[in-house]
Amino acid sequence: MTAGDRDRRPACVAIVAVHGVGSPAQFSTARAAADLLVQYQPNGASFGAFEERQLIIPTEPLPVAPSAPPAVTYIRRPGPASILAELAKDRSFVGRNREEPSPPDVAFMRAQLQDYASAREPYETAELVGERVDRSGARTAVHVFEMHWADLSRMGSGLLRVLGALYQLMLHISHLGRKTLDIGSQFAPQPEDQELNEAWQRFSDWHAAAIRLFAIGMPVAILLMLVSAAFFIPAGVGPERRPVVGVVAAVIVLLGVAGVFCFTRLRTARAAHAYAATFLVIVGAGAWLGFRLPARAEPFGTLALTASLGIIVASAWVALLGLYDESQPGSRRLARWGVLLTTALTVMSCVRAPIDTRLELAEKLRQAAFFAFQWGFVLFSVTWLVLWAVAFVTFVLGIRVLMLTPSQPAMRRLLRAAWTARVTLGFSLLASSLVVLVGYETALSLAVQHTSYVDLLPRAQLQTVWSWFLPAPAGSAIDFFEALIAAGGTLALPHSMAGLAAALLMVAWFIALIMLTSIRTPGPNWPLAEQLGFWFTAGFRWLRAAGNVATTVFFVGFLAGGIVAFAPAIFHVAWQDGLTQFFDPMRTTQIVRSIAYVLLASAATVAAVQARLAVITTQARPAIGIILDVDNYLRESPRTATPRARMAERYASLLRHITERKNPDGTAFFDRIILVSHSQGTVITADFLRFLAEEKIASPAVSPSRFRLVTMGSPLRQLYAQHFPYLYGWIDSWEDVQPPLSGGAPGGKSPDPANLRVGTWVNLYTSGDYVGRTLWRSESAPGVWAREPFSAAPGAGDRRERCLGAGTHTHYWTSADVAAEIDVLIT
Repeated sequence: MTAGDRDRRPACVAIVAVHGVGSPAQFSTARAAADLLVQYQPNGASFGAFEERQLIIPTEPLPVAPSAPPAVTYIRRPGPASILAELAKDRSFVGRNREEPSPPDVAFMRAQLQDYASAREPYETAELVGERVDRSGARTAVHVFEMHWADLSRMGSGLLRVLGALYQLMLHISHLGRKTLDIGSQFAPQPEDQELNEAWQRFSDWHAAAIRLFAIGMPVAILLMLVSAAFFIPAGVGPERRPVVGVVAAVIVLLGVAGVFCFTRLRTARAAHAYAATFLVIVGAGAWLGFRLPARAEPFGTLALTASLGIIVASAWVALLGLYDESQPGSRRLARWGVLLTTALTVMSCVRAPIDTRLELAEKLRQAAFFAFQWGFVLFSVTWLVLWAVAFVTFVLGIRVLMLTPSQPAMRRLLRAAWTARVTLGFSLLASSLVVLVGYETALSLAVQHTSYVDLLPRAQLQTVWSWFLPAPAGSAIDFFEALIAAGGTLALPHSMAGLAAALLMVAWFIALIMLTSIRTPGPNWPLAEQLGFWFTAGFRWLRAAGNVATTVFFVGFLAGGIVAFAPAIFHVAWQDGLTQFFDPMRTTQIVRSIAYVLLASAATVAAVQARLAVITTQARPAIGIILDVDNYLRESPRTATPRARMAERYASLLRHITERKNPDGTAFFDRIILVSHSQGTVITADFLRFLAEEKIASPAVSPSRFRLVTMGSPLRQLYAQHFPYLYGWIDSWEDVQPPLSGGAPGGKSPDPANLRVGTWVNLYTSGDYVGRTLWRSESAPGVWAREPFSAAPGAGDRRERCLGAGTHTHYWTSADVAAEIDVLIT
């Protein structure tokens, strides 16, 4: 091919479409980008039909340099102290101790990538090929690709996804605040300011301790209670059915154990034959025992059923804790000590309060399990009280850091980071409290409804293991279990719910505005577009204020409730009647019972409860989807397969395929590559490009001469920089040297396109977008929410920002203005 032939070759442009939240179907984003160009034929150009091709691209992880060693080390010692070594793994130590320290976001991403064990799973995507013809007849080939990441962020489907969402809301969301303070302690104070460094370290350490108590101590205590309750089952089975049920359970367990042994230990072709023979022997022996055992062989059935339950529970315990320990290091070791302590305390209780010898064996075992259940509840309550004490100390230490912070910009970042830590912990605590209490009430309700099949509740004389710590065993077993709901420092739950209601009332108009604009999307030229933008800006401020109100009422209320509940027994304090009536435990019981019945307990069966959970989670998904995506994106576990590492591998592999595609003469196939990203996709794209630039990674070859970036509805500034001010300080660092509300043009402000190695960065937003808004302009600048034509949008060389008028967060892929912006970058 001659130079003249190359000059006559039509230009070729690649568009990479990156979706946002909402789990769109695979290939749908690439099709939406192509549909956008075909539908609007922007700027007088003509786009013909696009042909869709399937691509299977090999994947290869990014080359990553080692991270800095942790700034804090823990000494491993035998016994309980060794838990500290494992607990240190859940901290975000990105370090400032390198010879050339990296920015916190780059160091954080490197830590997520360095232990990644790639499976090199091929990436299946679509390539849509079309052509643009302008008014002069000049042709440009347009290839649209898709970077799909939702499958890497969301785990499982159906009930597994429901349980995963509950786990995140209950336990993992709180780690977002822990990450924020961890990184702040390493990068906020100057290295030479020893006093502020030490104050920051104590602040982040105590907050991390609160997270550990919450995310490790409380789940272990709850698991101990569930394990103990499982041994209520033998006595719940009728004596006449117990022998047969015990034999059947033993046969099932033995078959499972034999199958695992034969499959894992016998590594020859005889393994299947050995298991088949074992299967016949066990089933035959079980059938013979089932027919031969007389009905009076109740003790044998009890022992067989109890032993079978023990094996099942122990196996589930080991498997679950092994899985949980990957994301919460130290859980497995702490659980072992919890089992030993609970067992010792249960034996002590059985000795101090002998069980009636006239009871049948199954009821004696249930009484012992009842003792173990109570000790599990005691451990849960103690952990709960210590957690609140640690949270209070953390609050005091945070005030100390604020007093030592030298400048107003640094104070603003500290307050934003503290808000994130406080709200995420408070949200997780409230969510876990409600889920645990409602689940407890639901299980109790289902147990009462099915007593004719399995009578799980103890029938013998109830005895408490710690009379001044637990409710008096007055009445039946169900009365005692109901009383436990109101114990354990939850007396203030009604007041915390009232505080949450007050916080929601503060932002009810904001939520209603989101709902109304989502139901009926205003057009771009809606005359009230500017008012809509200013109202949403005010709404975000009210939302932060509501978070302060909710967490204040929640933390103060629960702390006061715990003091009122336990001080009389511990310190022999006599409260006035007015105070005890204000913290009436029956209110907690009534609220939990009402919520449980409305949501779950009204379902007649376990299957109905599962269906109800699925419906509730599906309906709530739009409201919590953003939170879950943020949490998944910043997740640091499992270290060998973090979601961000998998996304980076896929993104890098796709861009390698695009940048390394060649013409027959060896020249680059694509003259220009346009990355069009929406919502969370803008964060993934910006972080990825910045990491490539900062780490000087040459493949994929991203350069300002070839690459252009479009972000739509980007939450980089209003969500990420606002709530993770140290990790995303590169987004709004200009506010540290200029007043936050100054200026309306993007020139000279961060983020800088050069730091991403893109030649042009265009940010698009609407006044009704409740997720992503401006990047460079102040939300209070004149005209910032008015619809701007292309020619009037403010720009500064390599960056430009444009308001598309009224609209919402989800309609960029159908906007004629977006089509015009992409077309301009194509040419």
